[in-house]
Amino acid sequence: MAINRIQPAGATGDSELTTDQQFQIQALSMSPGYKTLLDLMEGECQKLETELLRADPAQPELVRALHARAQSARIFFERVQKQVNMIVAELQPSVDPVLSPEELLLRQYV
Repeated sequence: MAINRIQPAGATGDSELTTDQQFQIQALSMSPGYKTLLDLMEGECQKLETELLRADPAQPELVRALHARAQSARIFFERVQKQVNMIVAELQPSVDPVLSPEELLLRQYV
């Protein structure tokens, strides 16, 4: 089952995630650290948005630049979450829900 929605880092062209990578994403999404990672990324988005709100409106170029940066970060954050959720949803029927994330990773290499 190949999911071609996201490409690995450094990918150029039509590369798609391998089945192993998809299972790694699924295991990551179920790990306790995933929520912490999302909270960290959300906090960084909020810092950029706050910086934009505090910008001097008399400097329109700065405001536009800060807006672009904040918007890009927020879009990236939301798209990553959406991609992870789509991968998890597509793999869900093939996963035994009693397996821990570590067992999922081990299972794909056995």
